Amino acid sequence: MEEDVSRNRSGPIHVMLRLPLLIILTGTTTINNGVYGQIYEKLPAFLK
Repeated sequence: MEEDVSRNRSGPIHVMLRLPLLIILTGTTTINNGVYGQIYEKLPAFLK
């Protein structure tokens, strides 16, 4: 994981770009607990 971060300097940039999308997704899925659970499990994948 650390190696990937050091290799891809654009990593943090992609995370910042995804933050607004994640906020919108989490806000929308908060209504749907089932969908929220699925996205919550995918969050670690985005962080990686």
